[in-house]
Amino acid sequence: FSGKFNGNNYRIYNYSFNTNNSKVGFIAKLNNGCIENLTIEGETLTASKECGAFAGATYGDMNVINNCTSKVTLSGSSRYYGGFVGSVEGGTYIRNCVNFSNITSSSEVGGFVGFVISDTNLFIENCANYGNVIATSSYGAGFVGYTSSQYVEICNSFNYGTATTDPILCKNSTISEITIPAGTIIFYNSNNHSSSVINSATSF
Repeated sequence: FSGKFNGNNYRIYNYSFNTNNSKVGFIAKLNNGCIENLTIEGETLTASKECGAFAGATYGDMNVINNCTSKVTLSGSSRYYGGFVGSVEGGTYIRNCVNFSNITSSSEVGGFVGFVISDTNLFIENCANYGNVIATSSYGAGFVGYTSSQYVEICNSFNYGTATTDPILCKNSTISEITIPAGTIIFYNSNNHSSSVINSATSF
């Protein structure tokens, strides 16, 4: 899909699927496309891999998901599960979005994105994750399950949910650093529920 889908602040409800296909979501493959002003509510979403409520995978130079809400349950036993996008394989900008979806799968599981392929841009801005992320094998994080790309930015966003591995993201050990800009608010859902605001650009 390469067009623009404007939900006009409506919601899709009772949304569910259970399939052996990969790259599955409201839109299977978003290729230089835009989804905005839409809430997706439903039950359990399951696919073989690359599963997201809004897009199974993104391609091209610029995809936008704006002012959207995910309220489903994603449950599987494979890789690349995200509350919004399963696999980012093309430039993607997610802004003004909220995830309430609880997500469980094997590995590369994220509140917003399951996996980011190498040398691909992902920008998450003004977003919040309230969903719980469980990776039964490895790499479960509040925003991005796993990235092989250094071109990931998360700005002015926060995580209230629990995550198996990290409250922000997991990354390939060959990546020297990922920069989280000043103003990002990260809520660590630990025993004392402490929170921190990143007051200056932080690399890790």
